Amino acid sequence: FIVGLGLLGFGVFYVFMSGKVEWPVPMGVVKYGQWIFPSMFFIRGVGDFKYAGLFKKVKGTAFARWDARVFTPLCFAIAILGFLVAYLNQYGG
Repeated sequence: FIVGLGLLGFGVFYVFMSGKVEWPVPMGVVKYGQWIFPSMFFIRGVGDFKYAGLFKKVKGTAFARWDARVFTPLCFAIAILGFLVAYLNQYGG
């Protein structure tokens, strides 16, 4: 559920960043938000060191298998793409 909310927030944020939809938000929110959203997914990819993420210890469950195959790589991919967009937006490309 939390990852789903993160994805929704991530998507909405980047729709607003694209300039297609106007929103009355200070530039500080955009400046820092573009780094915060990918950071959330990077942290999720690293995990909690027990049940989820790259360094999980519990590996014998069905969730652990799906986490290793799908969820963790997806979080890292979203994080990398988000960092790339933030870098290009802030420093030009």
